[in-house]
This record gives sequence, structure tokens and C-alpha cells, in this order.
Amino acid sequence: MIVQESGYPRETVTAVYLSMINTLENVLGRGEVVDLSPEWGKFIPKLREQKLNPGSPRTPKDTRYQVFFRFSNDFEKKIKPLRKEI
Repeated sequence: MIVQESGYPRETVTAVYLSMINTLENVLGRGEVVDLSPEWGKFIPKLREQKLNPGSPRTPKDTRYQVFFRFSNDFEKKIKPLRKEI
């Protein structure tokens, strides 16, 4: 779909897409926030630590990052009507 709309060759679109995904992966892997633009929002990695007591019989969870996407207010207003239709 992007290839048809942009008019660029598939190879160019694929290269740009893969470059963008690799950059997002590297930045989020370092635990940094990725701000796409004021109109879109940002990816926010949050450190999730084990919440179980040391003597708990449950399987302990490792500390890890979980990534969240926070919509900008403008983007939220645009998609709010769409969410009601679903």
C-alpha cells in the first residue's frame, strides 16, 4: 500500500522501513523514549521489576523493560470516534 501511494520503488520503501524499525529497536533497547512527533505520540520503555516477596513460592520474574505507546492529545482526538465504531 505504501509503495503504491508513495510512488517509490519497493526496494526503497523496504530499506526505509527496515532502517526505521532497526533505529526504534536500538533506541528502545537502551531504555530511551522515542518521540515520533508532537502530532503522533511517543514510545516509552518502563522498567518492570519483580514484585514478589523473596520467599514466595511463585516463579520469580526477571527485571525487564516493557514498551508503552502514549498518544498525543491531537492524535487521541482523531482516533476517539474510530474507537467507538469498533
